[in-house]
Amino acid sequence: MSSIPDLVRDNKLETSFDHKFTVHYYDDSDNEEHRRSNQRSEYWEESEQLARGGFGEVFLQHCVKGKHTHEFRAVKKIARSRARQFDYVSELEIIAKFSHRRVSR
Repeated sequence: MSSIPDLVRDNKLETSFDHKFTVHYYDDSDNEEHRRSNQRSEYWEESEQLARGGFGEVFLQHCVKGKHTHEFRAVKKIARSRARQFDYVSELEIIAKFSHRRVSR
């Protein structure tokens, strides 16, 4: 088993699934006032399939509740396969790299 690159590990996002929503959890802290961090959540709803490829499918989602309400994003769902684990790590590293604010906006 290969190790997870820092780029992938640093972009890990706490997620759960609630019926038709993907829910992400964030810890926001206010370092200037030294307050305890507050947890916020965002609810994303999947609307349509945009593409399909060798590693999975890409879907359009929109935020229905949270800080980014009314924003859209493309989400890639990667199919699981133990035989191609190295390919997953590479794919996740590419997604993390190109999901950076500087690149994706």
